[in-house]
Amino acid sequence: MGELSKRAAKYYFVQGTKQALFVLAFLAMITVLNCLVFVDGSVMDSLMDNIGSSIRYGSYMIVLCNFMFSVYGPNWYDSIALSLGCRRKDIFIGEMIKQVMFVLSDFIVLIALATVAKQEYIIVLIGFVVLGLVMGPLGLIVGHKIKRIGRIVVLVTIMVGAFFSAMLSNIIAMRTEAFITEGCPVTGVVIGFIIVAAVLYTLFEFWAYNLNKKSMVV
Repeated sequence: MGELSKRAAKYYFVQGTKQALFVLAFLAMITVLNCLVFVDGSVMDSLMDNIGSSIRYGSYMIVLCNFMFSVYGPNWYDSIALSLGCRRKDIFIGEMIKQVMFVLSDFIVLIALATVAKQEYIIVLIGFVVLGLVMGPLGLIVGHKIKRIGRIVVLVTIMVGAFFSAMLSNIIAMRTEAFITEGCPVTGVVIGFIIVAAVLYTLFEFWAYNLNKKSMVV
């Protein structure tokens, strides 16, 4: 890997880390506020009761924020990288690094919480991580398509995408929890979901790569 590629990878790695820390800080703030406002018994008991809610919120945000940050990528991060002299191939790889860093960092924290207190959420988290990864290249595609129109359109698209992503995430969470509650086998469903997601991820990344080759500095 050349010096330019390393610099681009480092830039996107740092951006993905910042995004993950932002989401985790927001979740921590929401959890603490819920414990203080809706305290039932001791603060520690209230904290344990709110872990499940924090995991659900975090699952939604993995999907929502990876899409949102990716939509804004071609209009901000990629243009900055291009202006610094980075190649489009480095930018494409860097975007994947940023997305994976964001999703996996949040997943590691949430899976740790689930392992300690809410193990039934582990399978749900895996589904959200897979969906979150797919939403990354989809966000890039949307960002490239509306790049020439303006950032106001980007913000509107983010809001619409966030709404539909929240609906889809909520449906997945409810159906998965229903399967778990009813004692239904979910292994086959999870495997099928992962296969479909892998195909979609590959197609979206290929599409995003073709769009990225034509991207320009704004």
